[in-house]
Amino acid sequence: MATSKLYLDKRRSTKDGKFPIKIMIYHDKTILIPTQFYASEIEWDDNQFSKKADNYRARNMKLRD
Repeated sequence: MATSKLYLDKRRSTKDGKFPIKIMIYHDKTILIPTQFYASEIEWDDNQFSKKADNYRARNMKLRD
């Protein structure tokens, strides 16, 4: 059975110090699917945007969709 979670990909950053948020899917292997969202380490809280991020509620709802 496949499982998924949101992943802050710290391997690459943008010029302003933010990292892409990807969807990580586990099954027999790991697949990373890019999203349109970026966050810094301060704005990201394990599996969602933290309260320190602008519009964190709207962003979290959009990511869950």
